[in-house]
Amino acid sequence: MKPIDAGLLLDVGIALSKEKDDDLLFETILTAAMDITRCDGGTLYIKTDEALAFRTMATRSLGLRENGKNAPIALPPVPLLRTNVCARAALDGTLINVPDVYQSDGYDFSGPREYDALTGYRTVSMLVVPMENDFGDVIGVLQLINALGGAGEIVAFDPGYEPVILSLASQAAICLTNKNYAAEVERLLDSFVQVMSAAIDERSPYNANHTRNMVKYAEGFIDWLSETGNAWTFSPAERRQFLMSVWLHDIGKLVIPLEIMDKPSRLGSKLDRIEHRFETLGLRNRIALLEGKIGENEFERRARTLEEGLALIRQSDRAGFLPDETVEKIQALARSGWPGANGGGAMSGANGGGNDTTGSVSGDAGHGNGAGGDDGGNANDPGAGGGDDPGAIGGNGVNGGSAGGEDDANGGGAGGGNANGVRRGSGAGGPGGADGASRGDGVNGGGNSTGHGGNANDPGAADQGKILPLLSADELLCLSVRKGTLTAPERGVMESHVTITGKMLNRMAFSKNYSRVPEWAASHHELLNGGGYPNQLAGGAIPREVRLLTILDIFDALTARDRPYKPAMPTEKALSILGEMARDGQLDAEILALFTACEPWLIRDELTRAGAQTREVALNRKEPVTRAEPVSRETPVTREAPVSREEPMTREAPPARAETDG
Repeated sequence: MKPIDAGLLLDVGIALSKEKDDDLLFETILTAAMDITRCDGGTLYIKTDEALAFRTMATRSLGLRENGKNAPIALPPVPLLRTNVCARAALDGTLINVPDVYQSDGYDFSGPREYDALTGYRTVSMLVVPMENDFGDVIGVLQLINALGGAGEIVAFDPGYEPVILSLASQAAICLTNKNYAAEVERLLDSFVQVMSAAIDERSPYNANHTRNMVKYAEGFIDWLSETGNAWTFSPAERRQFLMSVWLHDIGKLVIPLEIMDKPSRLGSKLDRIEHRFETLGLRNRIALLEGKIGENEFERRARTLEEGLALIRQSDRAGFLPDETVEKIQALARSGWPGANGGGAMSGANGGGNDTTGSVSGDAGHGNGAGGDDGGNANDPGAGGGDDPGAIGGNGVNGGSAGGEDDANGGGAGGGNANGVRRGSGAGGPGGADGASRGDGVNGGGNSTGHGGNANDPGAADQGKILPLLSADELLCLSVRKGTLTAPERGVMESHVTITGKMLNRMAFSKNYSRVPEWAASHHELLNGGGYPNQLAGGAIPREVRLLTILDIFDALTARDRPYKPAMPTEKALSILGEMARDGQLDAEILALFTACEPWLIRDELTRAGAQTREVALNRKEPVTRAEPVSRETPVTREAPVSREEPMTREAPPARAETDG
C-alpha cells in the first residue's frame, strides 16, 4: 500500500465543504476516491427509494467521464436487489472488496460483463463503499474499478485503503446530507413565502395575480441581464434574495380591510344607501302630488332633480377621473338639498308627530303620539314618539304627553310634559295646527295626529320649508376623489401596508443571504424624489434593487387585468406613464430603460394568447353588473353606463396611487 498524502485528504475535505454545485461535488468525491486508491474507473450512485441512480462515472483508460451535468446518464438504475453488489452494499451498509468479478459467484456481475462485451474493457477488481452519513443513513454508493499496481497492471484493491475510503465516503455523505438539508430549508422557506403570497392574493379576487406577475417579470429581467452581458448581474444568492423580496412585498396587505383593499368604486357599498334614499324621495314626491300638496310642475321638477342627480352620482362613482366641472356639479347637488315634508322626522330622526300622518317615511324608531297622545317619548329611540308600538308607555322619554292628560306626569307647559312622563301628561297642551309646529329636535311634541320617529340615515322632513341635504358629508367626500376610489383616510390605511410589511418581516429570523428582504420589501413605494412613502427616502438612500421592485410594482398595477376600479392599461401607455414618472425624478430612468428593452411582459402576453389566464382574471374581466332599480315606480331613474376610465393622462392629472399601487 502506497502512503496516502495527508495534504490530499485535507484538500478533498475543504473542496467537499465548499462545493455548491451537485454535479461538481459528485465528481470531486469520485475523483478523490480514484486518486487515493489509484484505480482506473469508478461510478457514484445516489440511493432512491427503489434503486441506485447513476450520478457520475469515469474510466480513465477509455477517456470516459459522464456526470449528468448536461444530460442524465443514459443507463438504467440498479434495482435494490441483494444479488447486485452495489445494492447489497447499500442495503447492508457494508464495504465489499472483490478481487476479480469473473471469479466471484456471490453476486450478479452480468452488468459489468455486458459492459465489457460492448466496449472491449476488462473489469477485474472492484471496491464497493456505502456512503453513510452521521445518522446511519446510506445515501449513495461508491463503486471503484480496477486498482492499478506500480507498473500499471490491474490488481486487487489493497484492504489498507478501505478505512480511508470509508472515511471519505462518510465525509462526502455528511456533506451531501447537510447540503440536502439546506436545500430542504430553502424549499420550505420558498414554499412558506409562496403560501403567504398566495394568501395575500387569494384574499382578494381582484389581486390574484399581482405578485406572481411581478415574480415573472423579475425572473425574466434578471435572466435578460445575464444573457445580454449587462454590467448589472445577479448572483444566484442575490437573485434568490431579490425574488423573495418580490414575493413578500405586499405581506402587510393581510391586515388591510377588504372594504378598502377591494373598494371597486368611490362610493362602494354607500351607493346602495344613496339609491334607497333617492327612491324614498321619489315615493314621497309622488305622495305629495297625490295628496295635493304640490302641483304637477313641482312634481316634475323634483322628479327631474332626482333622476339627473342619481345619474350624476352613478356616473361619477365609477369614472376614471373627475374633472373640475363634475366635482362642482356634485358639490352643487349636495348643497341643493330637498324640501322637507310637513311634520315628520328629520334626518336626525328626532321629531315628534305632525299633521301629516306619514311623518318620517322610515319611522323605524317606533310610533308615538303628538298633541293629545297617550304616551311619553322613549329616550332610547331617536324620534319623539314612544317605543316600538303606538301607545306604548315611554320610560324616561324626552317628551311628556300633551293636552287632555289624565295622569300626572310632572308635565306642564306648551308642547307636553317633562322628561319623565309615565303615561299621559298633564301639561297645558301642545300646539296643534295643520302642519305641526314643533321643530324636529326630539324635544317637543306637537301637531294633531300621530307621526313616526325618524331614522338618522333617511331623509325624513323637519319643519315645512327646511332644506335637507341629498348627500351626507361622508358621501360627498367619496365623490370628491379625483382619481382612484379611495378617500384620503382610506388611502392612509391602504398605504400602511408597507409599514406593516416591514414590521412583520423584521420579526422573521432571516439568514445572512436574505438579510435585505425586510428593507427591500417595505420600501417598494419610495420614490427617488422623496415623494414616496412610508419614509420619504430619496436618491442614494434607495437601493438599486428597490428601484427595480418599484418599477415592477407600478407596471403591473397599471396593466393588471383584474382590478375592479379600472380597466387594464395598454403596455405602451403604462410605459409612457413610467417614463413621465422617471422624467419627474420619481423613478430610476436607467433601470426603466433596461426594463423596457427587456420586455418581460411578453411572457404574460404569451400566456394570455395561449388562454392560460387564471379563472380569477377571466371572471373579473366581465362587465360590472348594473342595477336597474328605479327611484320610484312613477319616476324611474336608469343607470347610465360608467364612463370610460381610459381618459388620456396629463401632467395635471397623474395616475392616482390607487392605480399605481400594487
